[in-house]
Amino acid sequence: MIHDLIKKLPVIASVSGGKDSTALCLWLIENSIPFFAVHMNTGWEHFLTDHYLTEILPKHIGTIKWIEPPLKMVDLILKKGMFPSRTVRFCTQSLKIFPLLDWVEKKYGDQPVLNVVGIRADESKARSRLPELEKSDFGYTWRPILKWSKKDVQLIHKKYSCPPNPLYIDLGVSRVGCWPCIFARKAELKKLFETDFERYDLIANLETQVQIAAKNRYTARGETFESLGYTPPCFFSHNGKNLPIKEVKKWACGRYEQLELFFDNEQRSSCLEWGLCAS
Repeated sequence: MIHDLIKKLPVIASVSGGKDSTALCLWLIENSIPFFAVHMNTGWEHFLTDHYLTEILPKHIGTIKWIEPPLKMVDLILKKGMFPSRTVRFCTQSLKIFPLLDWVEKKYGDQPVLNVVGIRADESKARSRLPELEKSDFGYTWRPILKWSKKDVQLIHKKYSCPPNPLYIDLGVSRVGCWPCIFARKAELKKLFETDFERYDLIANLETQVQIAAKNRYTARGETFESLGYTPPCFFSHNGKNLPIKEVKKWACGRYEQLELFFDNEQRSSCLEWGLCAS
């Protein structure tokens, strides 16, 4: 079936700047499968990822179309007066899914497309449950490197002399993408706090602004955080519990070991379902 779809449908490759989506594009080229590379610009990636996508990767896979959402992450948070969470993941919808669907509709009309994504099963239990091919709002979503190992990914980079995103080398991160993601793990957050003081300050300022906006909303209704049983909104939250970025920093840099479960509960997010999350 997949061979027929490749012949009939436009092939759109979602490129995050991560090792797996890069390996995917190299594999498509190796197998002479024409594709259109797209990147959803959330405005929340590390500057090294942006540089990789604009200056380095196009030399190896060709032109990458940057798809711009109406609002990027910071403006989206401020407009909504809230942060994305594990239960309300408006970041994925507003910054990735909807902009890509709009772009596909404008470019191809009602014609379905084959959305190809670099998802690997051994990355997590959630990914191991994903099918290689399934129908989606795009038409079809295809995951051709689903059964690849990390070694396979490294080998195809080496085979075609394609350098990986410098974040893997310069910072030793295991994943790239949103900087940080609301699902970020301790090691990833530790790297952020040790190297990117500007992003830390940005999140801290956002927390202040969102908390003021939330307080004003509740006050207008004659309510308070306390009367509603809420804690002030923060970038990181789980099961109704919010943790200020300064507390997350203390934990990630060596304290508060009891918070491990706060961040490391694995869930199948919509980022994974749509194949738009970096890896």
